[in-house]
Amino acid sequence: RNLLGRMLFRGDEVFKKVADLSGGEKGRLAILKIILSGANFLILDEPTNHLDIESRQVVEEMLIGYSGTLLLVSHDRYLIDRVAERVLALEPKGLRNYAGNYSYYLEKRKELEAPAGKSSGKKKKISPQQELRLKQKEKERKKKMLANRLEKLEERIQQLEASKDQIEELLVSPGIYNDQEKSRYCLEEYEKIKEELNQAYEEWERWLEELHHSQEETGG
Repeated sequence: RNLLGRMLFRGDEVFKKVADLSGGEKGRLAILKIILSGANFLILDEPTNHLDIESRQVVEEMLIGYSGTLLLVSHDRYLIDRVAERVLALEPKGLRNYAGNYSYYLEKRKELEAPAGKSSGKKKKISPQQELRLKQKEKERKKKMLANRLEKLEERIQQLEASKDQIEELLVSPGIYNDQEKSRYCLEEYEKIKEELNQAYEEWERWLEELHHSQEETGG
C-alpha cells in the first residue's frame, strides 16, 4: 500500500478494480508492476504519455530509483533530462552515443554543429577553459546523479528490510506451520526478499564507491 500511495493511489483507491481505473491510473499501475517484477532490464515506450503533471513527476521518481538498466523511448525531454544517463540519437549518419542526459546531448550537438571558422574552414574549437568547464559540469552532473540514485536505493533497502522483518515475525509465530500453503508462501517470499536485498546492497556499495571517486574528481 505504501508503494501504491507513492503512485498516487490514496485511501479507498487502492481497492479499485483495474477495469475501473482511468487511463493514467492504469499507466501508473503498469509501471509499478513492471518495476516490482524483479526484472533488471526494462524497455519503456513513452511511459509518461497521457499522464498529468503530478503523475509524470511520480513516474520520473520511480524510474530514477530503479536499480536496473532502463532503455527508454520518449519525446518527453524533461523526463530524458532527469532519468537518462546516456542518449542514443538517430542521426543522418547513423546511431550516435552521447554519454549524458538530454542537456548534455544538446551541448554536444551544439558543439558538433558549430559553424566553420572564416579563415581555416574548420569548425570553431572551444577554448581550454571552456573545455575544462564542460568537463567539470559533466562530473558535477554525474556526482548529483549518483547521490540521487543512492538515496533512492537506500529507501528501497529500508522497505525490503521492513518486509523481511515482517515475514520473520510470521515465520516464528506458533501457528504458521499448521497452514502448509501459507508457510510455503512465506518461505518463498522470504528467500526472494533476501536475494533482492543482497543485490541491492551490492549495488549500493558499487554506487557508493563511484560517488566517492566522483567526489575526489570534483574536490568535494
